[in-house]
Amino acid sequence: MITVVDPHVHLIALADGEYGWLQPSNPPFWPDKSIIARSFSPADLTLSAPLALHAFVHVEAGFDNAHPHREVAYLEQHYLSSAELSVTAERAVTPEQVVTEKLSSSTPFNTIATCDLTLPTEQFQAQIDTLSALRSCVGVRHILDEDARTLLDLPQVITNLHALAHAQLIFECQCDLTDAWVVEQIIAFHRSTSHVWVINHAGIGAYNDANSLRIWTTQMKALAQCPNIHVKVSGWEMVDRQYTADAIKPIIKQLVDIFGVERVLLASNFPLTLFRQSYQDYWQMMHDVLVELGFDETHQRALLGQNARAIYFTTT
Repeated sequence: MITVVDPHVHLIALADGEYGWLQPSNPPFWPDKSIIARSFSPADLTLSAPLALHAFVHVEAGFDNAHPHREVAYLEQHYLSSAELSVTAERAVTPEQVVTEKLSSSTPFNTIATCDLTLPTEQFQAQIDTLSALRSCVGVRHILDEDARTLLDLPQVITNLHALAHAQLIFECQCDLTDAWVVEQIIAFHRSTSHVWVINHAGIGAYNDANSLRIWTTQMKALAQCPNIHVKVSGWEMVDRQYTADAIKPIIKQLVDIFGVERVLLASNFPLTLFRQSYQDYWQMMHDVLVELGFDETHQRALLGQNARAIYFTTT
């Protein structure tokens, strides 16, 4: 059996959350956005032999960006196992988060919440204190993307990142890491902290063209000097809906060569994977790629699940 721990899944409760990005009148204006503009629960994360899903990490999907705890609390209320219920009830931050209904997921999961790195210190601290009190929340992300330069140049953002480090909440870093200035700021931050960061979608820039791949490789080598930076490999469909195994193989190989097998995590980005293929087919492709690259079973287990388990599930 091939064990998968998927560290990048977006569950969606369309009738209960805001999800502005999924509304047809809002960007991104993808012609195929209707494929994912619906609700998705753990029941949609189905794998069959030889694959088996042992756990997953929900990454915020825009349920309520102004109140990040509401998304985590909603998922805990609906999907935590009964064994975890008493812990959540004891640590609930508000009465509405105490769970009383029958729970329905048998797959263990943890969560990455959204956060606002630009908030004043006191407000930001209150936000992360609330998130830390929830059983499943192990980290946060503020999508940097095209605002990465502006945000990482703000003293308030750096102050808040240090607050995350103190709270021992993982930071998920999502932006184009072919930008040397951005990479320099990230490295400068890590000189004074052991904060765990996980790069989302392989740093994005590798997918563009040969020149971008060359620049991306240089920047990834620089980031790899920070021992607490890890990288999730996913998000292919965000650049090319028809990506192939041959297109992604060199990126996976390069990341393992640069970071070492223990700091690379394969992930799905479900449900966006549905733009290209089913959840089952995606993970079968990932496993086949590892076989074709010559990774032995020990390294396959690490990349497909053990590394993600070590980062996201060892403290809960």
